[in-house]
Amino acid sequence: MEQFNDEFQYGKIERREEMGTRFYRIPDARSIHVTLFRPPDSPMKIRNREVIGGGWIGLSQGISANLVLFKHGADDLYGHWTICEMKVSGLIRPASLIGQFGITEHTVEPFGFGPHHFYEQIQYVGMAHVFNYDFTDDVTGFFARLINESCEIGNPVR
Repeated sequence: MEQFNDEFQYGKIERREEMGTRFYRIPDARSIHVTLFRPPDSPMKIRNREVIGGGWIGLSQGISANLVLFKHGADDLYGHWTICEMKVSGLIRPASLIGQFGITEHTVEPFGFGPHHFYEQIQYVGMAHVFNYDFTDDVTGFFARLINESCEIGNPVR
C-alpha cells in the first residue's frame, strides 16, 4: 500500500474500517475488503500446524481468498498469516453448490469462505473434498494481485 501511494500519481489508497471490516479504496477502482474472524471454538490442526485465526480478503464480486493464522510452536504468541485460495474441485459441477457455503451464481474463483463456513470447511484441507485448497505465504503478493485485479480495465468502479 505504501509503495502504491508513493508511486501512483492519480490518487492514494485510502483505508477505513466499518463494523469489523477494513476497506482499502483504490483510486478509480474497486475496493479491497479484509475481515478477520474470531478464533476457532476448539483446537484445529491442518497441514500439521495449529489454526488460531482466520479471515477473508478480496474484492466484492471478484477474486478473494481466506487468511489463515497458523501458530508455529508453543512459544509463538502472534502466529503467521497465510493465504488460502479455494476453487471447486473438477469432479463437482459448480452450479450444484450455489446456495451452499456462501456460494452464489456471482462467486468468482478463487474465493474465500465467509465467517460462517470458514472453520467448518478449512478442516478438509488435504482430503478429497468438493474444494481444492491452494496455500501461499505471500500475503503481500496477494494484496498486490487484488490491487491489480481491481484496476483492470472493464471492472466497474465500486
